[in-house]
Amino acid sequence: MPPAKHPAKSPWSERANRAVYLAERNEGARELLRTYAKVALFQEKVFADLAAWDTPNSGWCVSHYPPLLELMKSLNLPAEEVDDIGKLIQSAWRGDEIEGRKLFLAEALLQPYAEFFRSKAQVPVMSGGSSCPFCSARPIAALLRPEGDGAKRSLVCSRCSLEWNFRRILCPSCGEEDKNKLLTFSSDHLPHVSVESCETCKVYLKAIDLGKDGLAVPFADEIASVALDLWAVEQGFRKLKTNLLGL
Repeated sequence: MPPAKHPAKSPWSERANRAVYLAERNEGARELLRTYAKVALFQEKVFADLAAWDTPNSGWCVSHYPPLLELMKSLNLPAEEVDDIGKLIQSAWRGDEIEGRKLFLAEALLQPYAEFFRSKAQVPVMSGGSSCPFCSARPIAALLRPEGDGAKRSLVCSRCSLEWNFRRILCPSCGEEDKNKLLTFSSDHLPHVSVESCETCKVYLKAIDLGKDGLAVPFADEIASVALDLWAVEQGFRKLKTNLLGL
């Protein structure tokens, strides 16, 4: 059955367009953003195919799924490394140890799968803990929205992209509540993106302030601010959840 037309509102097109926009203005992360744009458009095709078939086809193989071959070719990845898409996705979903380029492909495939299931479930924005209320994955970033004299904070799932409300002064890794141990750092290059770090557990998460840039897209802007990751690691922090590109 041919894939159905994708719904008008496509989060992947938005992510890809934002990545291209940021790549033109960010030399340091240009290649990373261009790579992510290709992946996002591939994920759009996966989601559209899932919608057309209604249920995931665990028998997908590289040789029978042109979009994956196109992505691997564009990124100079050998197709023979992955011969069964279904098994790879199942392994990633279970949390099996996957290494190298297979891990990247597993994450690239798992995201549209997870978003497809979440869209079918129609999960609303809600409050939650440090892991996604729907799929239990860790957040990729925090979002800040103006509220009163401060900002309302939410977390965005790295797997299914669900957004849930989260307390402003609270470490999503260890639960630290002392504001003196929860420090924020940013740079002039991308002032709407900051590092939210915890001195107690030495873990950090990036926060994207939509009050400073209302056009920001978490998955793209998080990658664009890779310089903040390098800085945070140099300071002895580790990231709560690496992004799709393993950074």
